[in-house]
Amino acid sequence: METILDKIGITDAWFDDSESGVSEIMVGNTSIGIINHGEAEISFDMLVRLATEEVEYRPISKYPAVKRDISVFVPQKTKVVQVLDVIENTAGMLLVDTDLFDIYEIPDEDRKSFAFHLVFQSQEKTLSEEEINKLMDKIMDALDANAQWEVRRG
Repeated sequence: METILDKIGITDAWFDDSESGVSEIMVGNTSIGIINHGEAEISFDMLVRLATEEVEYRPISKYPAVKRDISVFVPQKTKVVQVLDVIENTAGMLLVDTDLFDIYEIPDEDRKSFAFHLVFQSQEKTLSEEEINKLMDKIMDALDANAQWEVRRG
């Protein structure tokens, strides 16, 4: 399901799993359908609208992209979009892509870990290691500002 949504340009989808085995397919705070025991039901109208909204043009930069990973422990009920909002609002325009690549639920604890790939790139210059480190520190501080979240360091 993630691959299909990604291919049509919807990159911020996430799945709200319930204890009954039914997962709600979410884009931001909007439900676009459900997955029930492997069968998906999706609103076609919502797919078309969201795919159209998601398309944005950015010229290809001639400067290299820098990829960093970040992982954060959050309470079990925390939604991916909540963490994404903090990351994207903190990083600004140099953050050109954010991808969730892992969710790890910690056994016997009421928390889980989200891991993201962050891609930074400038249209004007090659970003220095120092600039990237400052951005990463700023993002980690913003995530740590939520008392219930803990950035995995080291």
